[in-house]
Amino acid sequence: MLSICSKARRTTVASWLGATAICLLGAMLLGAMSSNAQEADYPSRPVRIVAPIAAGGGMDLVARMLVYSLDQKFDAKFFVENKPGAGGAIGAEIVAKSTPDGYTLLLADSSLTMDPFISANIPFKVETSFSPIALVSAGAMVIVANPSLPVKNFTELVKYAKENPGKLQYASPGRGTPHHFAMEYLKSVAGLDIVHVPYKGTAPGLIDVQAGRVPLMIAAIGGIKSQIEAGVLRPLAVTVDKRTALLPDVPTIAETYPGFDVKIWHGIMGPAGIPQPIVDKLGAIIREATKTPEFKSNITNAGFEPFDGSAADLKALVGAELIRWEKTAQDAGITPE
Repeated sequence: MLSICSKARRTTVASWLGATAICLLGAMLLGAMSSNAQEADYPSRPVRIVAPIAAGGGMDLVARMLVYSLDQKFDAKFFVENKPGAGGAIGAEIVAKSTPDGYTLLLADSSLTMDPFISANIPFKVETSFSPIALVSAGAMVIVANPSLPVKNFTELVKYAKENPGKLQYASPGRGTPHHFAMEYLKSVAGLDIVHVPYKGTAPGLIDVQAGRVPLMIAAIGGIKSQIEAGVLRPLAVTVDKRTALLPDVPTIAETYPGFDVKIWHGIMGPAGIPQPIVDKLGAIIREATKTPEFKSNITNAGFEPFDGSAADLKALVGAELIRWEKTAQDAGITPE
C-alpha cells in the first residue's frame, strides 16, 4: 500500500514538474516573441530625444534638425525635449535612469566626456550608464584674434605667446566647455602659458574680444563666422585635423602639431541595456537621416558637418576622449567642483 501511494505521489510530482516546465518554456517563448515583435515594430510610439540644454542653442538646433529628418520617414514619431541645467548633467541623468527600451534618448555632445573632471557628483557613469547608438555631427572650433594683436597666423601666435608667457588671455564660453578643454589641451601640447577668461556663453566673450579687452577667443565656427567674414576677427587656426569647408583658407593646428584633432561632436545615446536589435535599428535609421540633403544643408548652415559613425565608433570616441580630457584636466589644474 505504501509503495503504491509513494509511486502515485512520484507520478503526481513528476507531472506537476513537467507541466511547470512546459508553462515556463511557453512563457519564455511568448516573452521572446513579444520582445521580437516590439523590436520589429520599433518605433511604435513617440521617441523622446532629450537635449540637455535650453532651446535655441547650437546643440538644440542639431537635435531639431535630426528630428526633422527622422520624421520624414517615421511620421512625427520623434520629438525633442529640452532639459537644461548642471552643464548638461540633468538631461543626461534623466536618460541614464530611464527604461532601456529605445523610447528615451540623449543627444550627447563632447562635453559629456569632460563632465567627470569638472563636476564632483555627477549622478551617472559616462562609461557604463549609456548605450552608444550613432554619431550625428561634428564641428571645428576656431582660434580668433582681435586685429590689434600683432600676429597674423597661428605660427606667429605660438611665437608671440612663448615670448610673452602669462601675458596673453583667451576667452571661452565657460569653464569646462569643449572650447576651454581644447585650448588647455593646446597649451599642454605646445607648451604655452595663456590665461583663461571664462564667460557665460559665446556672446559676452565675443563682445570683449571685439572691443580688444581680451585679445583671443576660441569658439565654434557657427557662432562667430559672420564676424570673421566681416574682418572684425582674425582667424588663426581650426582645431580639427583637416581643413573645414566652413573656413577652407584657415589652417589647422595639426599642420603645426601633427595629430591635434578636437571636435565638438554630437551623438545619440540611450540608457544602458537597450536590446541590441533596437540599438542596431536606431543606429541605421539615424545614420540614414544624417545623409539626407536636408540634414546636410541644415547642419552646414549651423556651422557643423555630418559625422557618420556607428555605435562602436561612438563608444570608441567616448573612451578615447575620457582618457585625453582626464590628462588635460590634470595638466591644467582643473579640479571637480
